[in-house]
Amino acid sequence: NAEYGVKSVMDYRIIDEDTLLEDRKNTRRKKIIGCIVFSVILFIVVILAAIGFALYFTGILWNENKFDKVLSEDLKSLKQEALTSDVGYTRLQQLCDTFGSRFTGSDNLENAIDWVVAKMEEDGLSPVQEYVTVPKWQRIAESLRIEEPIQRIIPVLALGNSVSTPPNGITAEVIVVSNFTELFERIDEVAGNIVLFNVPFTDNYTTPALYREIGAVEAARAGAVASLIRSVTRYSLRIPHTGEVVYDEGVAKIPAAAITVEDADFFQRMQDRGIDIVLTLSITTQQAQSNSRNILAYLEGSTDEDVIVGAHIDSWDVGSGALDNGGGCIAAWEVLRIAKMINLKPKRNIKVVLWTSNEMSNLGVKAYAQAHAESLRDKTVAIFYSDSGVVSPAYIGFTGSSESQKLVQSIVSTFVSDLLPLKVQEGVTGSDLTILLEQFNVTGLNLGTYWHDRIPFKYFDNHHTTADTFDKINKADLQKSIASMSVVIYAIAALEDTLPKA
Repeated sequence: NAEYGVKSVMDYRIIDEDTLLEDRKNTRRKKIIGCIVFSVILFIVVILAAIGFALYFTGILWNENKFDKVLSEDLKSLKQEALTSDVGYTRLQQLCDTFGSRFTGSDNLENAIDWVVAKMEEDGLSPVQEYVTVPKWQRIAESLRIEEPIQRIIPVLALGNSVSTPPNGITAEVIVVSNFTELFERIDEVAGNIVLFNVPFTDNYTTPALYREIGAVEAARAGAVASLIRSVTRYSLRIPHTGEVVYDEGVAKIPAAAITVEDADFFQRMQDRGIDIVLTLSITTQQAQSNSRNILAYLEGSTDEDVIVGAHIDSWDVGSGALDNGGGCIAAWEVLRIAKMINLKPKRNIKVVLWTSNEMSNLGVKAYAQAHAESLRDKTVAIFYSDSGVVSPAYIGFTGSSESQKLVQSIVSTFVSDLLPLKVQEGVTGSDLTILLEQFNVTGLNLGTYWHDRIPFKYFDNHHTTADTFDKINKADLQKSIASMSVVIYAIAALEDTLPKA
C-alpha cells in the first residue's frame, strides 16, 4: 500500500472511480475513431463504385457510338424480339414431338425436312433444297449379357454403322483397357475376346470420342472379335450414349457398341480383382443407301457477300434430338425469321443452312462444301455454327484474325452484355464447322456452353441418348441463345467494313 500511496479503503474507491472514468473516455474515443474510419472506408467504397459504374456505362456508350445509330437500333429491336418471341420454342416442341428422332436415311428425318421447308415458306424465306446421298443404317436389335461369374443384363447401344454379330451373338471374355497403348501391350489376351475401352470423359471430349470412332478398328487389328466403349459422358444414370464407328476398309469390321459409365467401371473393378468376365453380345443391323436434303434460305443483302448461320437437322435414332440438334436448328432459323419479320436490310446476305447427315460422317456439310466451294472461298465472310444444345450459353467460340475477334467482342460487350456475360474466346466446336474451316479461310464462330458446369440438363448428360427429349429445353436459355446469335450475325452482316480475314 505504501508503494502506491494508498492509506485507506477510501483511497481504493477513489482510484477505482478515476480508472473507470478514464476507461469510459478511452472507450468513447475508440468508438469515435472507429466511426470515423468506417465512414472514410464507406466513402471510399461509394466513390470507387461510382467511378466503376461511370466507367462501365461510359464504356458502353463509347462502344455503342462506334456503331452506326441505325444499326444500333436494329440490333436492339432484333434482340428484344428474340427475347420475347415464343415461335422458336413452340416450333422446337413441334419438331421433336411430331417427328421424334431424325436419323440419317429415315422417313422421320425427311418428313421433318418437309415440315421445315413448309414453315420457312410461311415465313416468306423461299427455302432451297439440295439432295445428298446418305447411308441408311438401321438398328434392329441389341443386347449384352454377363454369362460368368454372374448372370446380368447390361444396357447397351450399338454404335451407328456397326456391323451385326452372328445370329447367336458373340460369347467371349471382356478385356478392359484404358488406351491404345495398353491394347497392344495386352495383345495376347485380346485376341479372340471382346475389348472394352474404359476412357473417361474429363474436360476433353475429343479423346473419348476418338475411341468411339476408331476403337473397333484398333481392336480388330489386335485380334478382338468385338469392341465396347465407355459412354462419352461425365455423368450417368446408367443410360448408354451412342455415336458413330468409322471402319477402315483394310481392317476386319467387328461389331461395336457403347455401355454405361457405371458398367464400364464395374468391369474395371472386376478385372482389377482378377475376376474373369464372360459376355454375350448380340447386335442386328441393316445397311443401305438413301437420299436426304440440305435446306438453304436467305435474307438478301445489298452485296454478294455471305454470312452463314448453320446447324445440323439430323439427330441420332434414340431420343428426339432436342439438344442435339433441334435447338441449334431452330436458333439458326429464328435468326433469319426474326430479321425478315421486322424488315431489316443487311448489307451482306444472311444465309441459314441446315445440314443433313452430320451424325453419319458429316455428309451434308461435305456435299455443301463441294457444291458451294467458290462462294465459300470468295464471298463468305463468316460462319456461325450452332451445335451445343442452346443450353446455358456461356461463350462465343471464335477463329479468325485478331482484328475480327476484337470487333466481335465489341459487338458482344455493347449489345449482349446486359443479357449474358459472354466472352469471345479462341477456338470453335462443331464438326461441320471444323470441316468448312479446314478448307476455307473464313471467320468461324459458335455459341458454346462450358461442359464441366453442373447446371441441370447439361448437353452431354443427355447427348446421343434416349433422354435427349424436348423436356430438357429451357425456354429462357433458348431465347437468350437466339438473341445472342441474332445480334452477332446481323451486326457482322450489316457493318460497313467486312471482317478482316486471318
